[in-house]
Amino acid sequence: RLITFPNSEVLSGSLVNLTRDFPYVWDEVSVQVANTSDIAYAMSVLEGVAMQVIGDYMREPAQSYEAILRRAKLALAVADAPQVFVSLEESWTALSIRYLVGARERRVWKSRLAQAVTAELNARAHAGRIIPAYPRHQVQLLDAGEDPVDPAWTPSAGS
Repeated sequence: RLITFPNSEVLSGSLVNLTRDFPYVWDEVSVQVANTSDIAYAMSVLEGVAMQVIGDYMREPAQSYEAILRRAKLALAVADAPQVFVSLEESWTALSIRYLVGARERRVWKSRLAQAVTAELNARAHAGRIIPAYPRHQVQLLDAGEDPVDPAWTPSAGS
């Protein structure tokens, strides 16, 4: 994509070229699972899929990135394999696979990884242990004149 910046923007602001010194970017694929899933098991399965799909490819960029950080005298270790992270959402748990890929290949790798994850999670071996989650809303319909308070609630029991 070509983008034209006006001179005033170039002279008054700062432009960042994310790939000038390092042609790779961090990317993520996120999978939502039910909170009742076996989260540790799901993380292990996703990590295994990610290693099969992108593990070998990621080693060289990670080593290159670590070398850049060392030259800049930054003491940061760079993961040389995909990692899975957990975050809690409204009504599910999000498992995110984080990996390092070429900036111009990001969508290709994301697509490969998403296809492999989908195929793996549909395997019968994971039934009941990895439960897919879908965003949902609960609507409660009331009859006209009905009090919206839970009928099981009483002042003595609910105070």
